[in-house]
This record gives sequence, C-alpha cells and structure tokens, in this order.
Amino acid sequence: MKKLFTAVIAFIFLGVAAIADVISIPPTETANGTKSFWSPHGLKIGGLQVLPVGHPNTINRGDRALIRFPLDNLIAAGKVRKAVFSFVLPFMYGPYKSRTWKLEHFLEERSGIQQSDILNTSVESLQNIKVNGKFPLRFNLDVTKAVNSDLVKGRSGIVFRFSDPEAEKQGNPKHAPYGSAIRISSIKLIITK
Repeated sequence: MKKLFTAVIAFIFLGVAAIADVISIPPTETANGTKSFWSPHGLKIGGLQVLPVGHPNTINRGDRALIRFPLDNLIAAGKVRKAVFSFVLPFMYGPYKSRTWKLEHFLEERSGIQQSDILNTSVESLQNIKVNGKFPLRFNLDVTKAVNSDLVKGRSGIVFRFSDPEAEKQGNPKHAPYGSAIRISSIKLIITK
C-alpha cells in the first residue's frame, strides 16, 4: 500500500510540473502599435471580431489572414518541446460546405505585419487544413518545427499566413461572399517548454 501511495504522490507532482511548463501566447501588438494580426477586410460579424479567409463580400478578393506571435521570451530556451497554434472558426459563409485552407510560415524576420506581407513569397507551406463540419470548429495545429526553426535563428516572432487557394484560383464569378473566418479572440500559440 505504501508503494502505491508513493506512486500516486509522484504522479501528482509530475503532473503539476508539466502544467507549469505550458504557456499560452496571444498575438499581441508591440508597444509602438505594430500589428500582430492582419487581414485586408477585418470584420465584426454577430459581435465577433474575425479575420476572413476567402471572399468576404461580392468582390473577387481572395482574402488571406496573417498572424504574428512574439517569441522574445523563448529565445533563450533555443527550442521548445511542443508548439500548438490554436484558433476557432465560428462559422462558414456562402454556398460551399467545405474548403481547404493552406497554412504557411514566413521564412524571414517580421517585427510586425504589413499589407505587403499578404503577397510575400518568402514562405514555406506547412499544411493543408480541411474546413468543414459542425461550427464552431477549434483547430490545434502542431507548429513545433516552425517555432524551433525561428528560435534557433534568434527571431523575435513567428508569422503564419492562411489562404484559400481554391478561392484565389476560382475568383468570385457569382459575385457572392464565401469562405470562413478566424475569431480573433480565440487565437493563441500554446508552448510546452
């Protein structure tokens, strides 16, 4: 009985230690007001601030969303055990029931996000994301390799970009909004040190 009790205490202690090593980083703006998230058509829909991806109105836009997380406090560590990009898509709009988004990682240092970054070609594709199902949808994407790559290079932040390649290729021939959007308040980078 004594061994079982010791094992339970050790398990509880190790669990607490692991929780203490997990931090959540929001995409915060810098002191000088440099943007940490951007979309050409940020919207407020149903009381929610969102970053649309796709065509948020009747124009052929092909909106992309960019998000930057600060890494300043992690540079000394050099590497993290796990990095998860978490966000919620509250809804999908338009006639389509399913979309495929592309998640890209910027290969250059960005202290903030600018409009020109929407078309920046110095990126690597990380993964395709199937957007369908019952909304709201929560995504937890493993971005450990990208975060560690930027940490090893001593970068102060990491930038990701979402796009809908099919919407960009199709255009908007019916002049009708379609796509989905990321709820800004749900965006976070969850780090396990």
